[in-house]
Amino acid sequence: MLGWWHWGALALTLIGLSLALAAPPRTSFKTTIGTPNDTRFVRGVNAPERNEDGPFRWTNGAAGVRFTGFEAAGTLAIALRATPPQRSTPTPLEVTFSVDHLPPFHVSTAPAWRTYHFWVPRSTQGWTVPTVGIQSDPVRASEYDDRKVGLALSTIEIAQATGIAPLAIVQRGIFFLMLLALLAYIGARTIDRNLAFTLLPLLAGLLAFGSWNAPLGVPFWLPQLWNVTGFGIAAVVTPPLVRWVSRWPVGVRWSLVAGITAALCGTTLLSLRLFIPVGFVLLIGGSILSAASPLWNRQTIQGKFVVPALIGIIAVATLVRFYHLGSLPFGLWRDEARFGILAQRILADPTFRPIYVPAGVDYPALLFYLTAI
Repeated sequence: MLGWWHWGALALTLIGLSLALAAPPRTSFKTTIGTPNDTRFVRGVNAPERNEDGPFRWTNGAAGVRFTGFEAAGTLAIALRATPPQRSTPTPLEVTFSVDHLPPFHVSTAPAWRTYHFWVPRSTQGWTVPTVGIQSDPVRASEYDDRKVGLALSTIEIAQATGIAPLAIVQRGIFFLMLLALLAYIGARTIDRNLAFTLLPLLAGLLAFGSWNAPLGVPFWLPQLWNVTGFGIAAVVTPPLVRWVSRWPVGVRWSLVAGITAALCGTTLLSLRLFIPVGFVLLIGGSILSAASPLWNRQTIQGKFVVPALIGIIAVATLVRFYHLGSLPFGLWRDEARFGILAQRILADPTFRPIYVPAGVDYPALLFYLTAI
């Protein structure tokens, strides 16, 4: 039974959630491309350079600008200062801009510094980061520079023009509720129910404080909303689902084959970023179905399954690796080989601790060590 202080903790939690949802989106933001930390907002660009007007970066033909902190904005006004390569013979550059959910449109950019303005209605959008995609065919930077580049980006500016997106607020509220419920369930099962109820208002207060006071670039370092709760809920429900599925009157071989096939299809969809919810369901459901197969409990698995499975894994990995192999830089092969060697040493010597200094990367290389293992 719940006591009065349990209900009080829930009431304080709801107040904290209400304050978190009431936090307004950012109103405006301006930054110069080529300054420190600009890679939190721009991708697909080369090293920073400088001219008489200030710093800038060349795009590599497929660039994008992400405006974290404006997920709940209703309508946005975006300004982007850019120029194509300026030569002695002026040549316009055909550029395709894809702004958020709007259809892509083509612009013939003049060889001079111009400011391009975008009006982006988002009132019907969910909790997504506004993004401007920039596509162009790489051309020579100048008569004296053989590099293949796209546009030169100098400054970006964004301002909230009108209102907020109601659907984004609803999705954020659902995420907060799912996150707190997940944490409370884990705390109640692993620690103590009373302690879990005590921590709920504190967690809701932290969410409210972060929603109102977090610096603009913080969302760049955080995972996507649904990934946090989705994988957490999957971790909680997988064991009971495995026990439930294991009682199904399904053929041993078919359950294993169907589960592995579904998980592989889900992984492929997630890797290609196609039908992500479907891929997530296939990955989790296939993993549960294959894990619940009675074949895992048989001694024959060592002699009849391991060798064909290893051969299949190696074949699939080889085919995937050869996809666009010619377009991969040589450094990527070298890095993957080094990760494999380090993983082998970690397995052989548990006291070995590699030191990795990340610079200019989004994900720690330890992720690749785990993949290699």
